[in-house]
Amino acid sequence: MKNIYLLFTLLFFFCYTQSAVAQNENKLIEYNEFTDLIDVTYFYEDGSVQQTGSFNTNGLPHGKWTAYNMNGKKLCVGNYKNGLKDGKWYFTLSDKTQAVDYINSKIISVENNFKNEIAELDK
Repeated sequence: MKNIYLLFTLLFFFCYTQSAVAQNENKLIEYNEFTDLIDVTYFYEDGSVQQTGSFNTNGLPHGKWTAYNMNGKKLCVGNYKNGLKDGKWYFTLSDKTQAVDYINSKIISVENNFKNEIAELDK
């Protein structure tokens, strides 16, 4: 139960870009004509990357999203499909990585991996 609470806290705080943190001016926005998506990068005040992802032309998160801590370590990686969480999302917890399967933003399954690293997910 503690892990699920932490998971939802991470989701809310780090992965959904319409939070108060994402509304500041520390962001880079670029239209990608090849994907027809709006690519965004949000930054911490010190200039390090906080989140990367894309929005579709309707303004909904779409595609791969990644959140980082201030030291550059990945906190979560996942995909949105027209504003809904879709597929496997990976969350770095204090002592492990948690994989959560979503369909239309509904949790289908949760798996705890005891290897605390999600950096290789970019491959």
